[in-house]
Amino acid sequence: MRIVVATTVVPFVRGGDRVLTDGLVTALAERGHDVDLLTLPFWGHPQSMPEQMAGLRTYDLADTCDTLICMRTPSYLLRHPDKRVWFIHHHRGAHDLWGTPYADIRDSRRGRRLRDAIRHAEHVGLAEASMVRANSKTLADRLLRFNGIEAPVLRVPLSDPSRFTGPAASPQTSAPYVLCPGRISGLKRQWLFAEAMRHVKSRTRLVIAGQPDNEDARRQIEAAVAACPGRVELIARWLAPHEHVALHAGALAIGHAPFDEDAHTFVNLEALAAGKPLITVTDAGGALEVVDHELNGLVCPPTPRAVAAAMDRLAEPGLAERFGERGRATFEEFQQTWTWDRIVGDLLA
Repeated sequence: MRIVVATTVVPFVRGGDRVLTDGLVTALAERGHDVDLLTLPFWGHPQSMPEQMAGLRTYDLADTCDTLICMRTPSYLLRHPDKRVWFIHHHRGAHDLWGTPYADIRDSRRGRRLRDAIRHAEHVGLAEASMVRANSKTLADRLLRFNGIEAPVLRVPLSDPSRFTGPAASPQTSAPYVLCPGRISGLKRQWLFAEAMRHVKSRTRLVIAGQPDNEDARRQIEAAVAACPGRVELIARWLAPHEHVALHAGALAIGHAPFDEDAHTFVNLEALAAGKPLITVTDAGGALEVVDHELNGLVCPPTPRAVAAAMDRLAEPGLAERFGERGRATFEEFQQTWTWDRIVGDLLA
């Protein structure tokens, strides 16, 4: 079968959506399909989105492939008689973040028109799809709430999990640390862990490693780190694969506190695969779907003092190792359930 996998990208930004898309393309090719990846530049500035969406709408791929699989928003605006959507996320400022401090569209007359235009285009594109799948229960709930679409959940497995090996660190080792990996942004809230360090009583340090989304994110995290000198290391760039794996291997735990995240995230899966307990927060959304409090990690309120208490708790002898072992068991069960054979079979059914 000739298949085009379509997604939108922001140049030089590589997040979990690209990892997911690349994984799907590889899985399809390994199963004998003639597959091509169509990447379309799309900037997330809300004011320019209607024009960009209109441009995407002009693409008709009916004569190029048998099936079109659309990934990152708003690739679903492409036209094809057999269009299938593995939905990763909405433009959140026009949906679940509307009216919150995290929204990138203001609640004004102009902002409401812009929000409505984005939602209308989304309804048009998704209504044409012969199939819609969500990559988490959180996202399935949002599709039902905002689009009236009941989308079965198709979760994302971790490719090449064997990279993440090694025992959990011990608080008796030199300078144990909690690692916050991944893109740095206000929504990902790495700053919450940096602010928590002012209240941490154990010797635990903090390492934040990832590329800031923009200069605002860079300034925010640099200010939070500067407020706790000597206890926080900031690596504000993309890591080479060997650096990424090495930081996981040496970590006491992984910190991940996004605001109402869309899905379980690769950050969580990599932590579980590496045998590291997770520290997350009660409003982390989809990120909570693979974290069991007091089993493979700790879930606490999204405040610096509560996060600090969780970090101190995992410094107790043996606790991080016990949680990490259970996390590996959680991960193995997840990978056995959500295989690429199952995903490809579902998407092409």
